[in-house]
Amino acid sequence: MRLVILGAGASKAAGYPLAAEVLDEVGRVASTSASVQLKEAWEAWVEFRDAIPEPLKLIATNSNPEVVLTLPDLYSLALENEDDHQRTEAIRGYMATGEADASELEDYFDSAEWKALAAAARPRARLLDALEWYFLFRHHEDQEQRSRREYLRPLMEGLEDGDVVITLNWDTVAERTLAEIESWDPIDGYGFKRTLAVSGPLGVRDPLPQGYRTTSPICVLKLHGSVGWRRDGDNVYLDSVMLLREFGFYFDGDPIELIDTLEPDFAGRDPPLIAYPSFLKQLDHPILDEVWRQAADALATADEVDVWGYSLPSSDGAIRALLQTLSVRLRRGSCSVVVHDPSETVLRRWKAFLGSGGEFRQETLE
Repeated sequence: MRLVILGAGASKAAGYPLAAEVLDEVGRVASTSASVQLKEAWEAWVEFRDAIPEPLKLIATNSNPEVVLTLPDLYSLALENEDDHQRTEAIRGYMATGEADASELEDYFDSAEWKALAAAARPRARLLDALEWYFLFRHHEDQEQRSRREYLRPLMEGLEDGDVVITLNWDTVAERTLAEIESWDPIDGYGFKRTLAVSGPLGVRDPLPQGYRTTSPICVLKLHGSVGWRRDGDNVYLDSVMLLREFGFYFDGDPIELIDTLEPDFAGRDPPLIAYPSFLKQLDHPILDEVWRQAADALATADEVDVWGYSLPSSDGAIRALLQTLSVRLRRGSCSVVVHDPSETVLRRWKAFLGSGGEFRQETLE
């Protein structure tokens, strides 16, 4: 089995920003966009960022987006832990004395410190909205920009049924390119099974046509979630309008509009399932757990592994742990690994991580 690992560098030639460029790019697009949703979401984030206390300005405006985006995560995590602590102490006081005294708890929730941390929750959510709107718009544009992905086609055409792609990106460049050569389908192509239907007139959901395939030839495992994945509690559904329709799927030569049967009839704006670059990535969701389990299986069984455009940043501690399997297997000689990247620094980082058993080529996909 062959495994391909894609980082942001693999989508660069298709017009997508690298991780270090993503915030500047979203801000640039938001400033000129006709989309009220994107503009308002980005402005809410900027308002929070600009109001950060002076001693923290260098964090809020750091050139490394992982540093910047860790800040609202720290606010949120500190608030969550302190809330739990304060409630626990109030319960202990009641159990010790038999008297309910909520004054200290009320003082805590009325404090300036609590309000300052709580104020970060909305901008953090709005930043996620801004990121998702940006990538949704790009997903829409990609349907008419097939030529941008020509550089990726030879790699994808070289994959065979049962091969796996692991991507660290939210964009749909990998699965769209595979879908165009009829090697990927959302029915289980993301590593989790979807029950799909055909979107008919007036909201009718018709069964899939006779002969529609039941498995995707290639699996695309998106470790950081994806644009168009929407969270509904422990469930995830694929957005029919913003994601599935924009692929332009065909069956027997005719266009077909797919819909995930888990999608509500009157779908609201359920939050996206994406983990943005941060030293405190939020990856605790049953669907992501399943995706990561399958990624671990693929890393443990692949005969050939190719890595394209992934810089192995220090903030990706969880992925570094996941990839340790490759280092062990290389030393045993049970697989081959080739890392492709234009940066000598990145290749040195990979060599230090994997050891000398791998092959390290200074090149890009295009």
